Amino acid sequence: MKRFILLFSTFFLTSCAGNYNFAWFSINPFHPQGSSNIEFLIGGLWTTIWISLVSLILAAIVGLLVTLPNFSSKKSVRSINLVYVEIFRAIPVLVLLLWIYYGLPSIFGGGLSFNPFVAGVITLVLHESAFISEIYRSGIQAIKKGQIEAARSLGLKPSLVFVKVTLPQAIRIITPALMNQGIYILKMSSLISVIGLGDLTRRANELIVTTYRPLEIYSFLVLEYLLLILIMSSSCAVFGQSGIIRGSVIDGSTGEFLPMVKIQVEGLNKGAFSDLDGKFEITMPAGSYNLIFSMYSYNN
Repeated sequence: MKRFILLFSTFFLTSCAGNYNFAWFSINPFHPQGSSNIEFLIGGLWTTIWISLVSLILAAIVGLLVTLPNFSSKKSVRSINLVYVEIFRAIPVLVLLLWIYYGLPSIFGGGLSFNPFVAGVITLVLHESAFISEIYRSGIQAIKKGQIEAARSLGLKPSLVFVKVTLPQAIRIITPALMNQGIYILKMSSLISVIGLGDLTRRANELIVTTYRPLEIYSFLVLEYLLLILIMSSSCAVFGQSGIIRGSVIDGSTGEFLPMVKIQVEGLNKGAFSDLDGKFEITMPAGSYNLIFSMYSYNN
């Protein structure tokens, strides 16, 4: 932080020797014009946050659906995942945005059109779901096969094993990565300003047209995004401080290891199932917790 302040101060002082006439009052909250400008700029904050949040949620859902074919035994089904991921990871976000907003409607003769918000969400979802599907894949593959085999040994259908055992644990594993992807979506949302979305970047561009103060306005825009990213990064760092609890479930009377025993963390929506060898592993925030053990029952 000290280096950043020193670098900024050096830039500010040396730039004063140039021909540019600074007008920092234009973003001074204690100046009438500056206060008005700041109020206008912050007006795009909710749009930026909202489109980023909606895009992240939808991309997480689509990413999960895209990653499912990857676990099929049929090569033709796995190719669906491969084609989708390779296509949308390769297309630049801005190019995809322009194609969806300007190019796609022309295919339908003008009968199909999107407003900037919808076009932006579609673009971010298609692009980010390709990356998130790979995050899901790594999280699912991180689940020990012993837990899946223990669940199947009780007669659970593969779909129920996935929903009850595999997916909940995979989501806990990949949540920090999803949050990091949310930061990337927040930064990429600034590109949607080119088609007229009234976000932070668009507001800054509109204000520059009337004030002719690009350095001051864009400096404030940088500060806005910097604060947003730092807040999200700090949240990711706090959430990512986790520990791993490992153990085995043993029958006290027989000394045998017990499979498919549900281990629940008291006070948290976290838990796991013991595998065929009675072993379990739970990833959770650091701290002291009580564990609740219960036999998992399944009725056909």
